[in-house]
Amino acid sequence: MKRFFITLLFISFLSSSFVEGALLRKKKEALDIIQQDELALKMLEKAGKAEEAGRKKSAAKQYKNIFKKYSNSYYSPEALYRAANIRADQKKWKKAYETFNTIIVFYPNYGKFNDILQEQFDIANTLATKKTSRFFGVIPFYNYDSAVKYFEVLVANAPYSDFAPLSLFQVGLIHKKRGYEGRAIDAFDRLVNNYPRSMLAPDAYRELANTFSSLVDGPKYDQGATREAIANYKDYLILFPDDILVETGEKGLQEMEDIYARSKLEMGEFYYKKRKNLLAARVFFNEAITVAPNSKSAFKARDYLAVMPEPAPALQDGQQPVVASTQEDSSGRGLVRRMQFWRRSQSDAPLPDLEQSQPIEVAAVEPAADNLAETAGGGDSDPAASEKGSKGGIVNKVIFWRKDRKKESPVSKE
Repeated sequence: MKRFFITLLFISFLSSSFVEGALLRKKKEALDIIQQDELALKMLEKAGKAEEAGRKKSAAKQYKNIFKKYSNSYYSPEALYRAANIRADQKKWKKAYETFNTIIVFYPNYGKFNDILQEQFDIANTLATKKTSRFFGVIPFYNYDSAVKYFEVLVANAPYSDFAPLSLFQVGLIHKKRGYEGRAIDAFDRLVNNYPRSMLAPDAYRELANTFSSLVDGPKYDQGATREAIANYKDYLILFPDDILVETGEKGLQEMEDIYARSKLEMGEFYYKKRKNLLAARVFFNEAITVAPNSKSAFKARDYLAVMPEPAPALQDGQQPVVASTQEDSSGRGLVRRMQFWRRSQSDAPLPDLEQSQPIEVAAVEPAADNLAETAGGGDSDPAASEKGSKGGIVNKVIFWRKDRKKESPVSKE
């Protein structure tokens, strides 16, 4: 019974607190702007006195309560601004940045908008350049993750401000320092594309080219990064010829072109020495000369081209290529080649039906009588050959199969 009354008392207490909270929220909503301003001003003055007295923690809490209770008040963004500055002085960077960001999200028309952007940039830059955080409260380290996040939030909140390209440049430098070349390239690329007239555009082009050049492994590997580095160095030199670091860009461009020309030279040497493909070798040697005409690779490519034989002339219209003769020689290789060709051509033909086919003997045709007479009458002719011709030559018997036809008699000599 005692437990029952205790439970009932506890439930009644909770219900009363919920009802009271609901009434307070309803009362807050019922307050008009003028009343909220009056109450907020009183709390702001009280918090200001606490801040002057050195009780900054209490003052910051009171400033935050103004936003919670009277968010529609005119003094609410000012209270948040003061609370954020106190957190920044206490080096509580996360709370300070989030408080500044609350002002940007809920009060974008606040008069100190640019000052807030400056404060946010300073906080992010501090995290990136100073060891403000500590592992287990002992070992200091650079909080690069939070710095990158804060810079990106700043770019998203104010993409048309002067702090946006500055933030992107800092993001690129942080990623490059950490070894994240892909993310660094993305940040620098966004800067040069979205803010081409920024004062940081020349530095972004140069850093973009330097980042690509750091990905080059040498002439024996893929040259995609080399080509990108060359393109960005050229863009930098064309768009900003009066930049103070032009010499650095020219040096980087020369190094990348030398590597690219060396890769073409090695490809040409491979086709020239290993594959004996003179046409492909000539193409790669010419590309090496085109990429970097004054490089060592170009001079070596010229030496190869000087000793290489000239390519065969192109065929004119209607001209047929010369085909080597396949006449039979003393060893009979010509006949073998013809038989192999005939077998390949007959490989797909159907096999003959042996039951319906009969062998046929065909005698070779004798030479014509006129030819025999002319041969016999010639004074310089060979007598053995004449006698052989007069007898009609040697009869060659050829056996072949004929399908679905009647048997025919062999051809007899006349």
